[in-house]
Amino acid sequence: MSPDIFILTLGLYLFCVVASLLFAIFHKKITDLWAVVFFILHIVLGIGFVVTELITDKQSGFSVLFMFFFCCGILTAGLFIRRIKYKWIKLYSLIYLFSVVFFLVSPSKMVGFIATGQYDYYQPDRFHVFENIYLIEAVNLMDQGSTGTTYKIIREMGMYHRTIERNIDIPFNIKAVSLEKFQKDTLLIIKVVPIDPRHNEIILKTEMNRSNVRSKITKGK
Repeated sequence: MSPDIFILTLGLYLFCVVASLLFAIFHKKITDLWAVVFFILHIVLGIGFVVTELITDKQSGFSVLFMFFFCCGILTAGLFIRRIKYKWIKLYSLIYLFSVVFFLVSPSKMVGFIATGQYDYYQPDRFHVFENIYLIEAVNLMDQGSTGTTYKIIREMGMYHRTIERNIDIPFNIKAVSLEKFQKDTLLIIKVVPIDPRHNEIILKTEMNRSNVRSKITKGK
């Protein structure tokens, strides 16, 4: 997924979440007719997405229909959540409100799902370093001119993770990673091995601390 599509989908999703909240707060100023119109539009977009999937090859990329279908579902939830009537629509719409929880747990996967209709579409490269520490591929939105792939080092903590270092630019496809040195909450040194032997190995040195202040990375052979 390109950074442009990622930003577009993320922006639209956050906009709809905020709009849904406003719809719920000011629901008395919005007539039932407009709420039903939004729900019908949501269903039409869903049918359009399903028909498109059936008559064309299985999509493996960006789907405008699904993105608008899902975001329209979030708006519909805000319109119906505080209405006494249409209880079955209210229950259905809660599915889309629960997406906020999944977004907080894994923003990249949630955005990838909204943009494509496939929850497993975004599968970042992931390399185990040591214990619960991993080097994983990250979406770099700030540097679209990068010639390599952007990675980050994380420490898994159950459902969540803590980022140790981000915005690591690796200019080749990774074959393997190995731990060179680890000092708890002080120093982490990782060797990154390329698939193509014409590339040199890279040593990532990250100075860690408990307060998670900006780290320092040095690269070398």
